[in-house]
Amino acid sequence: MEYIEEFRIATKINTKFSIEEPGVARFDVLHQQNDLTKFVLVEVYRTPQDPAKHKKTTHYVIWIEDVENVAQSLLQVYQDGGHVEGRRLMSVASLFSGMALANAKLGAVHGIAGAFGGLYTAPHCAVCA
Repeated sequence: MEYIEEFRIATKINTKFSIEEPGVARFDVLHQQNDLTKFVLVEVYRTPQDPAKHKKTTHYVIWIEDVENVAQSLLQVYQDGGHVEGRRLMSVASLFSGMALANAKLGAVHGIAGAFGGLYTAPHCAVCA
């Protein structure tokens, strides 16, 4: 559960640039509210060649690397808490998510939202808003 925010942020950045691609007709991200571990990405392309073009864009390459690194690092650190490289990659993912939050002007609010959300059982997005 603790890396959902990093995934969400990386996906939000990818979505922002994806919808600007000429070959993308629609690009939506759905986040299931009753199970925050579930996301659905809906990608609609204009031609059969456009998905391959999308996967060559810089923002997609960064997104897939981030997602793969976080997933692999999370597993490594879970299996071995002393896994130094896994911890390093998780730190990088945390740094990038913090930078994205700072650019979105959510720094201080986001910092306390987790605590308030847990204390009052409020949805994270509602506390941030």
